[in-house]
Amino acid sequence: MNHSFAHKGFTLIEMSIVLVIVALLVGGLLAPLSTRKEQERRTENVALMEQARAALIGFAIVNGRLPCPDTDTPLDGLENACASGYTSLDANTGALPWVTLELDTGLDPWGFPIGYAVNGAFTSTTFTASNPFPLTAEGSSTGILRVFLTRPANCADDAELGTVAENVPAVLWSGSKTAYASTDEAENTNSDRCFVDKPYNTTNTNEFDDQLLWLSPNILFNRMVSAGVLP
Repeated sequence: MNHSFAHKGFTLIEMSIVLVIVALLVGGLLAPLSTRKEQERRTENVALMEQARAALIGFAIVNGRLPCPDTDTPLDGLENACASGYTSLDANTGALPWVTLELDTGLDPWGFPIGYAVNGAFTSTTFTASNPFPLTAEGSSTGILRVFLTRPANCADDAELGTVAENVPAVLWSGSKTAYASTDEAENTNSDRCFVDKPYNTTNTNEFDDQLLWLSPNILFNRMVSAGVLP
């Protein structure tokens, strides 16, 4: 008697093909989700820094000056003493003093401290709400905070091409997800007075995912005049 057996189940080859297809499908789904999540974090980060910028303006209205950075190790969110004057800026970089500003956090969505640089002309503790920094306050020489589209050949050059913002009272920045080794990102972490703000880029040797905001002197003065702190 001949017996016939029905084929049931998958062969190893068929199983391998199925697993490959599933892996491709899952990978194709995860990539867009990861990209969307990263964009959400970048959007959240901009909102955090905008909130910090608004807090800086509020602090200036109440105190007649801008706060110094947090430079403690470890960071505690409180401002530390910093150099003041029209040309003393180089030491005035550190982390956002979020406790001093009464913010919920000083960390970006990736868990890293938000950086903060301030011009010494706006930070003297002799300034008060009744005796604030003057409308003529600005940096000169090494006291000039600048933002560029790419790392400048000479940070001190007033005529440097690619200048985005010149002689601003304060700069906020976040290294975002990845600390790239590109020269443009390195400019934002070398503790000097020049910074780079350009579009997101993942091209090899030109990577950039930092996010920056700066405090315009015109906006700062306008808000303080509107609040009756400046004439």
